[in-house]
Amino acid sequence: MCSTSSILNLCAISLDRYIHIKDPLRYTRWVTRRVAIITIAAIWILAAFLSFVPISLGLHRPNEPLAIEIRNGIEYPMCALDLTPTYAVVSSCISFYVPCIVLVGIYCR
Repeated sequence: MCSTSSILNLCAISLDRYIHIKDPLRYTRWVTRRVAIITIAAIWILAAFLSFVPISLGLHRPNEPLAIEIRNGIEYPMCALDLTPTYAVVSSCISFYVPCIVLVGIYCR
């Protein structure tokens, strides 16, 4: 959640810088304290939603039995990171790929 919100905050900062450079005279009308607070809250809510909802509902884990490791005749559940492909793709797109494309696009402009 923290890394997702950090990347999305970097994206918001780059957009803020772009708006300020592109149109400095109208910047204070577009970007107010209220807009900044709403943007920060929306970023954290999106990051929390992406992190906690699928895990709480069990949507991140495939419907396969847990992997078990046998040591000295005793069965131990293995700590494995098994994710469903849908969750992995959606999570990585929202957390990394889309912000990366936005950042590169903004900085290229």
